[in-house]
Amino acid sequence: MNTEQEKREPAAMPSADEPAVSWVDSSQPAAIERGREVVVLYGIDPGSRQGRSLLGLLAAMAIPVRLVAPDQLNQTVAFCAAIPDAQAATLPGSGTAPDVQMMLMRDLGDGQINDLLRQIRESEAGPIRLKAVVTAHNQAWTLIDLIRELEEEHAMMGAYTRLRQSMQLAESWLAAADDEAEASAALRDLLSQATALVSGTEPPPVDSMLAIDRAIRERL
Repeated sequence: MNTEQEKREPAAMPSADEPAVSWVDSSQPAAIERGREVVVLYGIDPGSRQGRSLLGLLAAMAIPVRLVAPDQLNQTVAFCAAIPDAQAATLPGSGTAPDVQMMLMRDLGDGQINDLLRQIRESEAGPIRLKAVVTAHNQAWTLIDLIRELEEEHAMMGAYTRLRQSMQLAESWLAAADDEAEASAALRDLLSQATALVSGTEPPPVDSMLAIDRAIRERL
């Protein structure tokens, strides 16, 4: 698509009988009644195979969709999700738009969320790396701030999972190794550091988890 107007052309949507699919636009506020399910999408081309598949799933669930273009990332979560009385931001956004995909869900029940995520996993609609639900806590955030928070959480969980896997590999290696060997002593020290890091009351720094994970794997 060559222009912003073309980019937001509703005709790119997959079918005429689906629920409302609209672009978030600060000049055209939208309000969808409270308690009504809404899904907000960013970074997913509605005309792509993934986009058509995802919109088809949401159409089958009768869930309205709000699409967010990069120039609307300064809008709040509440405004993007069309919560009644949410106000549009008047100041333009700044900075580079993140090259990520995100799905934000408003007022979906647990069963609906689980069903939607399952269908996404089993179809061409996925994967979607960043996912969140609208909460009382994040409604006032800008969408760009929510995306940054989700990226930090995703990076932390990825580093944590990888470090836990390395710790299990190290424990298995040590169980079969010579306790007196220099390599065993070094690995036990790293394992002790890793255990202390993940056992704290605060989320461990991503850089620290990555550094210990790398050191463990280098000795395996």
